[in-house]
Amino acid sequence: MIRHAALSLLLIGAFAWGGCVASRDDGPPPGEQFGTRLPDEATVETLQITQPGEEESFYTIPAVLDDVTLRVEPFEPGAPASEGTRVEALVKGAFPDACSALHTVVQERALQLIDVTIEMRRPQGQLCATVVRPFRYYLMLDGTYTPGAYTLLVNGKEYPFVVREPQAE
Repeated sequence: MIRHAALSLLLIGAFAWGGCVASRDDGPPPGEQFGTRLPDEATVETLQITQPGEEESFYTIPAVLDDVTLRVEPFEPGAPASEGTRVEALVKGAFPDACSALHTVVQERALQLIDVTIEMRRPQGQLCATVVRPFRYYLMLDGTYTPGAYTLLVNGKEYPFVVREPQAE
């Protein structure tokens, strides 16, 4: 009786696990697909880098980031892997107040390491409401990427990713 129950649990577990694997073949969810832009939500802004006014004095600090999702552009059918493909990062974070804004994004690449610094700015001498403002920012990484393993550093935090060989037709 115990062996029968254990065998039943193993079979149920195998079918459940198999279902999870099969669902992964459908590709990544829309938010993780290259080039997909999520619609703005009432609580999350999609940002662009804006320049401050010339009369504005401000200070800069590293942006407060929550998550980075890397999205690799699929290779064109028949395209050689040696041409490489593009990679973008969906950066999610939050501003600590009503006045902060994205200020600069600097990218440096050395072979398989891409180092990105994202800064935000805050006006000096201005009272700002303390309110958490979630945001997302789409960052196209410079250059193209051939198949292999890479490491993206964003404000010092590592995000490894892999560019896979193009699929044969």
